[in-house]
Amino acid sequence: MPQVDIELEDLYWGCSDSDKEKLLEWLKEDGFTPQPTSLDFPIIQNHFDREWEDIITKLAMSRIQLTPEEEETIKTIYQKLV
Repeated sequence: MPQVDIELEDLYWGCSDSDKEKLLEWLKEDGFTPQPTSLDFPIIQNHFDREWEDIITKLAMSRIQLTPEEEETIKTIYQKLV
């Protein structure tokens, strides 16, 4: 089968909305789900909300750097809230 070199950006911008929805569906099936952001919720944010979002994002992105004890502390807090 011949191979064609296509730039991903060209492919994306050439897609219709329905094609992009199908791509999103495939990405979700493969585990690439979009992370919710403050824009996903109709919440007016103040300084403390933005600071909290930054903290939670940093925790999620830096999980591998946490000690097992720190991870357990976070899990304990989580369990307390659910």
